[in-house]
Amino acid sequence: MNLDVDQLLTIDVESEIRKLAEAELGGSWQVPAELVRRAVRARAARVDVDLGRHAVRVADDGAPLDGETVRALQVLLNPDMAAGARHRALLELERKSEVGLIALAGLPRTGLRIVSDGVERLRLGQPRASDLPRQGTVIEVDGATLDAGEARTWLQVAVRFAPASVVLDGAELSRGAKDAIIEVPLVEPVQGTLALTRSAETARVWLLRWGVVATHTVLPAGLSVEAAVELGERSTRQIGAGELREAFKPELQAVEAQALELALAAAGQMPRLEPADRERVRLLLLGSPKLSRLPAVRRVKMLPALYGPTHALEWTSIDQLLHHAAGKSALAVDTHARAASAVTQQPIFVLSAAERTRLQQLFGVSFAPPPAAVRGGPLFSLRGLFESAERLGRALAGTVVAGWRRPLTDEALTEAERRALAVFRHAAAQPGKRTVFSHVDLCEGEGAPFLRLRARRLVLPRRNREVIAAVAAVSRDESWAYPALVALLGGAGLPASAVRDGWRG
Repeated sequence: MNLDVDQLLTIDVESEIRKLAEAELGGSWQVPAELVRRAVRARAARVDVDLGRHAVRVADDGAPLDGETVRALQVLLNPDMAAGARHRALLELERKSEVGLIALAGLPRTGLRIVSDGVERLRLGQPRASDLPRQGTVIEVDGATLDAGEARTWLQVAVRFAPASVVLDGAELSRGAKDAIIEVPLVEPVQGTLALTRSAETARVWLLRWGVVATHTVLPAGLSVEAAVELGERSTRQIGAGELREAFKPELQAVEAQALELALAAAGQMPRLEPADRERVRLLLLGSPKLSRLPAVRRVKMLPALYGPTHALEWTSIDQLLHHAAGKSALAVDTHARAASAVTQQPIFVLSAAERTRLQQLFGVSFAPPPAAVRGGPLFSLRGLFESAERLGRALAGTVVAGWRRPLTDEALTEAERRALAVFRHAAAQPGKRTVFSHVDLCEGEGAPFLRLRARRLVLPRRNREVIAAVAAVSRDESWAYPALVALLGGAGLPASAVRDGWRG
C-alpha cells in the first residue's frame, strides 16, 4: 500500500502565511517596502515604486530572481498544490528571508505578474501587461487590498537609509537623517550612520535589514541623535522586530559612546557651526544630567563669553563658568548685541534663557544681566568705544587739529564738571603698571579726548559728547569712573586695577 505523505499532513498553509505576515508586518501597507527590501538585497541601484488605486508595481535594476526562489513562490501561490509541498516552499522562502514574496501569497489580489531579466517568470489572474524590462525584476500586483496612502507614508520612513535610490510615483524619496547638523558613518564593527539632529525628539536608533527599516529603539542617555544600524545578516532566518532589538543590545553602548564623542567633537568646533546649531549642540550635551557632569563635557569650550571693554569673543567651558560664578552671579545676555552697552572686566556669557535655566538646574549657577548703559550718549556703547579709539589714534598721529588747549580753571567749571574732574584725578593718581596717564584736565572745544603721552595727561574737551556723558555719569555716581575712563581712553590704555575694583559691575 502506497501512502501519500503530503495527504497525511494537516498543515494549514494559509494560516501559516498569515501568522508569518502578521509577525513580520504591521499590515498589508508594508508589502511595498518589503519588496523594496528584496530589491536592495539584490544590489539594486534604483527601485521604482508605483502605487495606484488597488495596484502596486515595484521595478528594480538588481540581480534577477534565482530559479529556486521562483519555483518555491510558484508552488506557494498555487492553492491546488499539496499542503506539504506548499509548506516546504514556505520554509524555503522563509530561509531566504523573502518575507515580501511570502506576503504576496497572503495579499488579496486579482492579478500578479513577476518579470525578471526580460522573462515573465510568474503570472496569476489577469495582471496588466506593461513593457518587459531587459534587466532587473518587476513585480506587478492588480486588485490589491491595501491602503495606498499608508503604504506611501511608511515607504518614506522605511527607505530613508537605503543604499539604493527609491522613486515613489515618479519622485525620488529623501534619504539620510532628517534635519541633521552633522552626519557621519558609525565606527566598525557597528555598521550604519550617526547624526546630531536639530529636533528635540528622543534619541532614535533605526534598525535596518538590508537597508530598509525594520524597527527602532532609543538610546537611554537621551542625546538628540539619530542612528541607523544595519543588522540584516544577523540571522539566516527571518526574525521579527523584537528579536532584532534583542540582537542590537550588544551595540547599544557602542552607539551611545560614539554619539557622545560626535557631540563633543561638534561642541569643540563651535566657531564652524551655524549660530542656531551652536545652541542646539549645547542643549544636547546639557539635556542629560548624566552626560553634562562628565569631565569631558565640563571641559569642552562651548560657551561663548565676551571679555574686556572691547567685548572680545572667547569660548569657555562649564568649569570656567563655575569659576567665574563662584560666590556671585555670572553676567549673561541673550545676544551679543545686548552686551554692546556694557563695560565690565567680568566676562559676559551669551546664553539663551533655556541654556541658563539648564545650567542653573545642573550646577546651581545664578545669572544676572550686565550693568545697564548710562543714558544720554554713546559713552558706553561698543560702537562709541571703537569710534573713540579711532579718533584718539588720529590725534596721537597728529592728524586731528585738536591742539593743546589750556586747562580750564576751577572757577570756569560747572559744579558737575568739578565733581567729575575730582573723581577722574583721584583715579589717575592710583598706582598701576599699565596706567598711561597720571593727570586729567578739562579744556574748551568739542574734539576727541586726547592723551599727551610724555606728560601722561588725559585732556577732555568739555563739549565732546563722550565727555559730556562721562561727566554726567560720574558726577552722579563715582563708581562709574572706571567704565567712563575706559571709553574716554579709547583703547590707548586702562585705568588702574584699584579703580576697576570700585566699579559696581
